[in-house]
Amino acid sequence: MKKSDSIFTFIKKNWVLLGALFFVFATSCKQPAFEIKGELPDSQFNGEWIYLVPTEPHTVNDVDSVLIENSSFVFHGDIERVAVIRMPMKQRMQVQELLVVTEPGQIDVTLDSVSNGGGTAQNDALQKWKTYRGETLTKLLSARELAQKDSTRALESEVLIEKFKNESKAFNYGILKEMGDNTLGNFLYNQVKVAVPDDKKAEIDSLFKTNEK
Repeated sequence: MKKSDSIFTFIKKNWVLLGALFFVFATSCKQPAFEIKGELPDSQFNGEWIYLVPTEPHTVNDVDSVLIENSSFVFHGDIERVAVIRMPMKQRMQVQELLVVTEPGQIDVTLDSVSNGGGTAQNDALQKWKTYRGETLTKLLSARELAQKDSTRALESEVLIEKFKNESKAFNYGILKEMGDNTLGNFLYNQVKVAVPDDKKAEIDSLFKTNEK
């Protein structure tokens, strides 16, 4: 018997087993690269849909949605990008939407009046950036109110505002340098590329040459 005939006979006799092995292999290759596990503050949102929406240009087919059950939800997928987790319009005043990077790994998020996330390197860095941005905005508003309440403190207010702006530029430079040309780095570059120290702009631009026009 020819070798080719032997192989054909083997396949014919074991086609069920081979088919099962192929199915297992194909299924294993399609395991989700990321898992977003989310929690909400209470059960009032059970039965509502929650959405994972890409920040980049997209169609309705790119939007994922799941039902909230037991004050929690889970998204799975295998496309890495920056996306927004958001509730339906009627709940958005209660639950703050949340930016996430759908990178490989388990991403843990908590949605509430102030939402947060983490668990993977880029999402930890994104949460750090969001927290810092919120704190800096609060400081800037307080500094502006200082001059509005007491005109004699206008100079003090200006000095504080300039200080907070410079600190923010240094922070933006640091996180862009840390992230480099990855998904989060490119997203943040497009958000804050003008808000880095002047003497660091050329260095930062060189890290993101793909974004140059």
